[in-house]
Amino acid sequence: ANGRQTIMIPIVMGGDDTSANLSKKWNKVESWSAQLAGLPAKIANLSENIHFVTTSGRATGYESSEILAWCFRSLQKGCDAYHAGFGEKVLFYGMLLEVTGDNPAHSMFCSHTGLQSTKPCRLCNVAWNKIKTSEMIASFASSPAESPDRFVRTSSHAKSVMLDLHHKFHAELISRAELETLLKDEGIKDPYFNLTFHQRNVADLRFNPLFGLVGEDPFFDGAPDCPTEILHCVQLGIIKYALRATVQSLSKPNRDILKSGIEGIDRTGLEKPPNGHALVVQYVGSLIGKDFKLFAQLAPFALVNIVDNKCLQLWKSIAEMTAILFVDEIDDLDCYIAELDASMDTFVRATLESDYVFEILKPKLHILRELPFYVKKFGPPKRFAAESFESFNKSIRMRIVGSNRQNPSRDTAKKFAEVSAARHIVSGGYF
Repeated sequence: ANGRQTIMIPIVMGGDDTSANLSKKWNKVESWSAQLAGLPAKIANLSENIHFVTTSGRATGYESSEILAWCFRSLQKGCDAYHAGFGEKVLFYGMLLEVTGDNPAHSMFCSHTGLQSTKPCRLCNVAWNKIKTSEMIASFASSPAESPDRFVRTSSHAKSVMLDLHHKFHAELISRAELETLLKDEGIKDPYFNLTFHQRNVADLRFNPLFGLVGEDPFFDGAPDCPTEILHCVQLGIIKYALRATVQSLSKPNRDILKSGIEGIDRTGLEKPPNGHALVVQYVGSLIGKDFKLFAQLAPFALVNIVDNKCLQLWKSIAEMTAILFVDEIDDLDCYIAELDASMDTFVRATLESDYVFEILKPKLHILRELPFYVKKFGPPKRFAAESFESFNKSIRMRIVGSNRQNPSRDTAKKFAEVSAARHIVSGGYF
């Protein structure tokens, strides 16, 4: 460091797909954005604290992660910079703390087979087959931390499995079909390895870019660094499944009563209540996250005398659990984890006793049960939610729309770089 101050900067990466069109026609682009970890909660999710990295309409987020690997390889060696606060040059290092995104994106970044496979959890080894036994359901819906054979899937483990299978394949101990079956049984899906495993020289093997090269440490820990995202697992997961099942089971008169009940509830204290609450019943198939979150708050009151007691208890358990999930701060971590686990147990019990078991009992439920693991590591669930990165998609979309579409990736990067440079100069050297 030559006498300079040394700074370690933890970074949060967000990967997501969005449309590059303002119209409803889908024109998919995959983008990566970055955020400094450790920012105060009040400013962490502001758009000015989300930094554009790359976007592409041709390369997938998985392929674009090669850019991230190149960046973090440089950051691990250390970079020189001028620190405006200290008024001197410093040496800083960067590390990938976590990766946010929806469940398919997380599975892709972790080289996991995905939610539709027989090993739907990217973190543990739980099985979920078409033929479901009572033991499988109990294991799937219970707290993973209580499992005696608790297994945590990491990037290092995935690399070691692929290296071992590569050795066995070239030693002619297993065939290609057996190799693919063993990878599937391990819950591993790595396109780079699938393209290069036939190379006899180990140095020619390639893995997920975020896993690093052969002999190189991974840039992140895989599933342990891809926290459960409550937007897609709670609002767009269990609440969506329960709401659709509930509304579809109601008769036309009861649906009208539910609409009137929702409109008649005193909404004082609700977080930015939108107008037209009864629309959640009429357009139950076309709602967004905030609509599901609102209904979870209203359901225990609006559904009284409309549904049976089992369904009402289900919605009461959902309301209690969501109230615990959406906290800004945790004063006592052990107490919070105990309350969270207890609320999840109550919800699972109410689900199993309801008429909507198989509408709700899906992989997102098990992934939600992994949440205490991530809370211990990263803090309140709201802090690692993907809403801020998804909101930033609007800024990316507007810059793509304003380009000539000949090279939107380059044009978008240039526009963000110009804005960032101007802000840096105007603020006196601060970001």
